[in-house]
Amino acid sequence: MNLLELKNITKQFGGLTAINNLSFEINEGEILGLIGPNGAGKTTAFNMISGVLTPTKGKIYFKGEDVTKLKTNIIAQRGICRTFQLTTLFKSYSVFDNVLIGCHLSAKTGFWGNLLNTSGVRKGEGKTQEKTEEILKFLGIEEIRNELAKNLPHGYQRILGIAIALAAGPELLLLDEPMTGMNNTETNDMIETIRKIRAKGTTILLVEHDMKAVMTLSDRIIVLNNGVKIVEGLPAEVKDNNAVIEAYLGREQDFT
Repeated sequence: MNLLELKNITKQFGGLTAINNLSFEINEGEILGLIGPNGAGKTTAFNMISGVLTPTKGKIYFKGEDVTKLKTNIIAQRGICRTFQLTTLFKSYSVFDNVLIGCHLSAKTGFWGNLLNTSGVRKGEGKTQEKTEEILKFLGIEEIRNELAKNLPHGYQRILGIAIALAAGPELLLLDEPMTGMNNTETNDMIETIRKIRAKGTTILLVEHDMKAVMTLSDRIIVLNNGVKIVEGLPAEVKDNNAVIEAYLGREQDFT
């Protein structure tokens, strides 16, 4: 069953076409990899799906509903959430409080009401804290619950970003380069974390430069180059495709 569908999406910035007539579908329960060289349009596509950017042309459907022009917070409430960038973590708050705020951001009471501790918030605080505890335990970071975000090693900051996104209970999770800056051990741990998230029933769109990780995790892969989809297929099909090899020309790629 299709969860997300992009139909002939184009995004122009002045005279520059960042994405040109892009169409693809994400099936419920799968991990779809979105790859391409720098400047291929991956981030632009990501931003249009999450509501950060509005397409110049085309439509985006989520569970059959047109979400093309919806704002980011409304799209998140519908069930599409993206990982938080490290710069948007609440650096002076604990791990627990970061995830707690993530839960509040998706709540009907609103962010400022939560910070001001209104009566409506206090009523549901117990359930929100319980949800926060469950997410920390699920991701294996309950032991660092009291650490400040700014003091965490890079790998843990990445996991915290995922935890905040999971706090909104997404049906579709957009992972933006979760392995960036990680060593081999951290990368392998992140791969297992992503598998666990999918096993819980969350569909995943993965943008990542680590080709080994993408090939290991993805059910299908879409390759962009210069804003155009050049290949779509299974990992085994993509890694041997001449168009993909040419797109990465000048950079040795090990897809195995």
